[in-house]
Amino acid sequence: LEGKGLKALDGDGADSTSDPFVTLTLGDDTSAKPLKTKVIKKSLAPKWRQKFYFAINPATKYANTVVKLRCEDQDVFGTDFMGLVAIDVREWIQKFGGIKTDLWLKLQQVEFKHGDYQVQVRVIEVRDLVPQDANGSADPVVFVECLGETQHTAVKPNQLSCVFDHLMFFNLKDLDKDTVEGASIQVTVQDADGPFSHDKIGTFRIDVPYVYYQKNHEMYRQWVALVKSAGDSEQGVQGYLLYAII
Repeated sequence: LEGKGLKALDGDGADSTSDPFVTLTLGDDTSAKPLKTKVIKKSLAPKWRQKFYFAINPATKYANTVVKLRCEDQDVFGTDFMGLVAIDVREWIQKFGGIKTDLWLKLQQVEFKHGDYQVQVRVIEVRDLVPQDANGSADPVVFVECLGETQHTAVKPNQLSCVFDHLMFFNLKDLDKDTVEGASIQVTVQDADGPFSHDKIGTFRIDVPYVYYQKNHEMYRQWVALVKSAGDSEQGVQGYLLYAII
């Protein structure tokens, strides 16, 4: 780990500087103790040169694999927020194939606070779903869950590829900082067998902070692969879904 061009938060004028350090967390387990670099005194281009390792549960594999790096300035009586970056390990592996890569990432000047939030999820379309019914088709319906609230699209009878273009609003009131940082969005495509009976086709999950740290706090028209269980690739891809989140 190293940094450059960090903000000077201590002192004034030409002598202003910072005492930066970085905390690292994986996923949405707020009970886990963050890993932390040493503090580099009086530097805006610190070189920590430290290695950190995270264990990924084999049962969940790549679920909750967003690594968050939070840079702060150490002061005598506390710390000052300098910026944060989130890395989706799944996307990293897809892009670089697990090869060690040096990459500069821009710190985002955003920090969650206690208050009200709104999440907008647009389910656009699905493609190439695995057939579920005896006729070689399926009756897909998409469920979206965020912090205990679940909404769903209409059912599309006898379709393996279809357009929903359904916009959902999740109005989340009076959330504390830790709740927002640990929140995730679960999207599940199911095969409707009746009014109260559904079979899971495939699912995916994304952390709310990962969306918030993107440009304009938005994931715009992203295709994702659906698997049987969150983080489970053993079952193979069950289809694809196009979505957007703000």
